[in-house]
This record gives sequence, C-alpha cells and structure tokens, in this order.
Amino acid sequence: MNGKAKRAAAAGVAGLLLFVPAGAEKTAWEEIPNANIPAAVIQREVAEAVGMQVELSLPVKSAILMDQNTGGILYEMNADQKLPPASITKIMSLLLFMEALENGKIALTDTVTCSEIAAGFGGSQIWLKPGEEMTVDDLLKAVAVQSANDATVCLAEYVAGSETAFVQMMNQKAAELGMENTHFACCAGLDNEGHYSTARDIALMSRALLQHAGITDYTTIWMDTLRDGATSLVNTNRLVRFYQGATGLKTGTTNGAGCCLSASATRDGLGLIAVVLGAENSDKRFTAARALLDWGFANYAAAEITPPELEPLPVTHGTASTVELTALPPTEGIVIPKGQRDALTQTVMVCGVSVLIDVMDKAGGLNFLVEVMASVAGPTTICFWTAFVPAVISAYSSSSGVVMPMFLPMTPGLVELTGGDPIAIISAIDVGSHLVDTSPLSTLGALCIASAGEEEDKGVLFRKLLIWGLSMSIVSGIVCYVFFGILGF
Repeated sequence: MNGKAKRAAAAGVAGLLLFVPAGAEKTAWEEIPNANIPAAVIQREVAEAVGMQVELSLPVKSAILMDQNTGGILYEMNADQKLPPASITKIMSLLLFMEALENGKIALTDTVTCSEIAAGFGGSQIWLKPGEEMTVDDLLKAVAVQSANDATVCLAEYVAGSETAFVQMMNQKAAELGMENTHFACCAGLDNEGHYSTARDIALMSRALLQHAGITDYTTIWMDTLRDGATSLVNTNRLVRFYQGATGLKTGTTNGAGCCLSASATRDGLGLIAVVLGAENSDKRFTAARALLDWGFANYAAAEITPPELEPLPVTHGTASTVELTALPPTEGIVIPKGQRDALTQTVMVCGVSVLIDVMDKAGGLNFLVEVMASVAGPTTICFWTAFVPAVISAYSSSSGVVMPMFLPMTPGLVELTGGDPIAIISAIDVGSHLVDTSPLSTLGALCIASAGEEEDKGVLFRKLLIWGLSMSIVSGIVCYVFFGILGF
C-alpha cells in the first residue's frame, strides 16, 4: 500500500483501561467505545458486578445513598416515591443562587431590599421587614443555616424578578438535571399542591449543589449571627456539628412532608449524600441519615483509576514490528467495596473503527487483502471482487461504520496492482457494502427478525434473510462486473 493509502487508513491506537472486581459473576462491560467512560457509568457497572445488597431498617418513607463524585447509587429504598420535600426544596434555590453568583448576575456584596411578599411569607424566617436591606452574603447564610423562607424569597425575587419566575427557573433546572419526578410550586418548600420530589431527585440536585465549592462555606456553619450580632443563627442540621466530615446539606419539616434531610459528608476522599424523607420526627431523620452515612463509609472506599504504562504490542508479518498502545487518560475516582482494591484486575482493550483499521494496516492485513484481491483480478474483474468481498463482510458488520472505512483506503493499492479505474473501484465498494443490508447477522436484519409478528416463524425468516444476503453478495459482484468491467460505466 502506498503512502497515501496508509495515511488514509491510519488512526492512533488507543488502549482502554477498565477496572472490574475479580471473580465477579457478571461481565462488567460488554461493549466499550473508543472514548472516555464517565466515572458514574463505571461506578454503576462495578456496583452491579459486585452485587452488594443490604436491607437497612430506616424509620423513614424513602431513602437513598449516593456517591457524590460519580453519582453512583449505593443504597435506595422507595427512592422514586413522590413526596413533599419541605425545605429541602431550598437546595434547588441555593443551586440557582450559586449559579447566579458564578455567572456574575449577582454578587455577595450586593444589597437586596426585602419586599412585602418576602417579609410576609411565613414559616421559618429571620423576621425581615419590608424595605429592610441585607447583603446577598448574609441572605445566603440565612437560607443555608436557618432555612429562612423570607431570605429565600428575597433572593429569589432579586435573581428572577419574582418568586413565580424563580420557581419556573427551578423547574427548568430540575429538567436539566434529569429530575423526572419533581415539580416545584414554591421556592421555600411550603406544602403546596403540585409541589413534590423524590429521594433520588433530591440526591441529584444535592450533588449538583455540592459541585459549587463555595456552598460549603455556608452549609457547614454551625452558629453565626446577622445584623451585627443582633440575630443569632443555629444550623437546623445538627450533623454539621456532631458528624465527622459533615459538609451539609439541608433539613426540611412541614406537616405534609414530615421531617426530611439531605445530609452530605466526606471522609478519606469519599463523599456521600444521604437523603431521607418522611420521618415522624427530627430525631428519626437524623438517625436514618447517620445510619446511611455510617453504612456507606463502613463498606465503601474511594479508588483512583490510574492506567499503567503499556508495552508496545509485537507485530508479525507486518509493515511495522510493533504497535504503540496508549491508555486513555486516568478516570476520576470511583467507589468500590472496602477490601476490593487489591482484587481489581486490569483489562486492556483495543477498540474503535479507526483502531481496527490502524491495527490491520500496521499488522499487514490491508496489504494482504490488496495482494489477494489483485492476484485473482484484473482491470475488468477487480470491480467484481471489490463488490463481492465487502458485501460478504457487511452481512455481519456495519457497512458505513466498518466496511467502507476499511476498504476505501485500499483503493490506491488496488489501482496500482490491477490497473482498475479508481472511481469504478470506489463505486463497487459502495455498492457491495450497502446491498446486503438485510442479512440476519446485520443490524437491519436483526431488527426485522425482532419486529416480526408472533405468527412468523423466526427460524424460517432467519434462513430466508441469510439466503437473500448471500445472494445479494453475488449479485452485487456480478452487477458491478457488468456495469464497470464490461460496459465501462
């Protein structure tokens, strides 16, 4: 193959490093694309392979435990049950406040004037008066520590113009985060018709909030003051004071919701989010959240995935003696069961269409195909073979994803060795690659079988499609031979 063909076929070889628990009953990955794999996906696959299941006795209606780093779920109980979230709602409000800060829409030093609506909102508050001014920084503190409804509405109006407009922003953000079972009707969390969420969705927005580093400056405050010391603040989340590594996050209590809590904590690089909803009293919500966090820290640990240096892959009968293997960049940390770190195995996989082509090229596979086809063909018959061979391969592979990228770079070599017309050869490759689309071993053929009615004999259908596919392989070769070889089109 000449240099032009080589350049067309070449693509960097990538080694993909995947860690799975040794001895796991389930295959941790069935098909891996030539791309970075999100840590959350790896986390899910690891969890499924390990199959750790446990039943915890939690005095709440719903609960979930999430890995903060990857979003992997370590435990759940009725996690998709729609329930009133009470003031945990303010997690979404805080998320939008933090985004407004980072976008430059508002600043911590901005002075906000309290409206009559905000002052009269009721519930937990810092007793803002209409016309009273307070900085964004102090209002954030009041929301995060005291769960102040008046401060929340005051900031919501400042960011969006009105509480109603801000609630619309909350629902838009919920949709962006994939919170499929959530609808907000109030920015502060008062019981309202159509105001509900789930433990899973609350964990999602809690994780999103914790990605804003500055939020823990507020959520980890135990005691503070406002108005030059005249107003005392005590965090409604007592885990902040009494739980090792606590980073927040938010409590909630209403008659409709009961006592709720989204609790976050970090130890030894492992960040966990525990959400509990519908406890009968405050003690039970803290007991449940503590139990979830304790269980998570006792049974899981953070692990960094650092690919090793890969030795060159030896090649025999190729144009190069070795193929360089380069691992993808390190994956962000995942969570594994404690004691499994040393049992992790490393699997290096070479994958991707470009990788396949490059490996075949450097291993001499493309040259071999060119030489074999050229040995049995001439200027007239080469179009038969360049249609027939791709047609056979396309019967069990992707025409556009594999066959075309593999065969088109062979065109210069075939032209050089056979004297065939390059346009005719390319056209024959195209015809042969796409004519056998309904082979039962191809994607389209498999879909035909899968969608066949119950009255259809799928075994018979399989054989018919196979016969059709093989027949089209021959037909494509003959057609191309006649049109391009004999008639000279």
